[in-house]
Amino acid sequence: MLRRLFLISLIGLCSGCYPARNNHGRWSEDAITCRTGKEVYWYQDCCREHAGGCLVQQLLSSDLSADSAVQIALLNNASLQAKFEEIGIAHADLVQATLLTNPVFEGLVKIADRSTRFPNTEFTLTTFFLDLFLRPLRMKTAELNLQETEAKTAHEALQLVFEVQSSFYRYQTALAKLESEKVILECTELASEIAKKQRETGNINDLILQDHIAEYQRVQQRVKNSEIEIVVLKEDVTRLLGLNDSQYWNVMQEIHSLPSQDSTLSHLETAGLQSRLDLAAARIQILKIAQTGALKQWWTFTELELGATTERDTDGTNITGPVVQLSIPIFDNGQAERARILAELRHSQREYQALETNILSEIREAQDRIQMNREKAKLYQSSILPTKNEMLTYTHKLYNVMNVGVYELLHQKREIVESEIEYREALRDYWIERAALLYATGGAVCE
Repeated sequence: MLRRLFLISLIGLCSGCYPARNNHGRWSEDAITCRTGKEVYWYQDCCREHAGGCLVQQLLSSDLSADSAVQIALLNNASLQAKFEEIGIAHADLVQATLLTNPVFEGLVKIADRSTRFPNTEFTLTTFFLDLFLRPLRMKTAELNLQETEAKTAHEALQLVFEVQSSFYRYQTALAKLESEKVILECTELASEIAKKQRETGNINDLILQDHIAEYQRVQQRVKNSEIEIVVLKEDVTRLLGLNDSQYWNVMQEIHSLPSQDSTLSHLETAGLQSRLDLAAARIQILKIAQTGALKQWWTFTELELGATTERDTDGTNITGPVVQLSIPIFDNGQAERARILAELRHSQREYQALETNILSEIREAQDRIQMNREKAKLYQSSILPTKNEMLTYTHKLYNVMNVGVYELLHQKREIVESEIEYREALRDYWIERAALLYATGGAVCE
């Protein structure tokens, strides 16, 4: 009987030693690629890491666009790779859940105080019998945990895409803004120099001169603030791309203009609820907690162990029989554990409802912001900038016939540059909101 029990335990252990998945992580990679159109790799071997590094270097050799910056981040961001490793941890937990508990062997040898034919020996082999019933439940819970981790990892990647796009558009706009502010600085410097000469000839008083000088100093400070902003934004983009200070990169100077038309924005709320991966992870978490409750039923606290024992007496007589060991769940039958799981289940359900509400709100807000920023940018493009250009041209004609002074001409020049800055900022806000909508819908809207 002891031999049979040992064989049964050995067969059970061997049958539980198989990997539950051979392609863990593939689902997350496919989900990210499907939603972004970009390649993403979990670097589990040197070949993949080398291929990703080569692609990053190839992209860095040219001026970066928002799309190429996103591709670099998906391949090179160390935090994203760390999230992928959580999938490996979850997969290891799944493999562990398939394994049965090792049997326990116990042996006793007793020597009598007088001469006997044989020493008294006793050998016992026991195994956790409930493992046969708990193993499928553990496997299901671990499988749900793996699915939740994969969904969370893919969602983290989409969040990284949004952060890269937002920071890139801000940095790109800040560069163009600095160049425009340098033009304004030239205008105010020229105005202050002219004012100094006019003061020397007595054509203006000290108050007017000091006003021009003060304005020149204000613009100088404005340029310095823009330079500081560029340093901060560049470091932000560099950090998100996973680059170091020895890796040179540059960006395209001009931000994209408005597309001729936006993608259809109908039914985005329904599509967002279906595509958001953090919402999918929250659904899986609810199922996982419910599944965990099955592992905390009263009978699981009996800790039932079955086995066999054999004893040889000092006279050579062998005594063999079964062994049963269990806890009697009188005081602790899992009532506290089940109450805790029930509270966690309600907590997860409430969080799921809150997340669903927030997603719908994010989608509506992003839609409204896209529409408003598009209208704002079109207003600059079709009306404000052409009007400012016409005013500059007309002012220049009047200046040539001495109907207006140089200050008015410089003022009109400054006005058109200021409008160009505001136009680029409107474009920046539009593209950031496009990225926000992509994130809010979980990739249901493609750029």
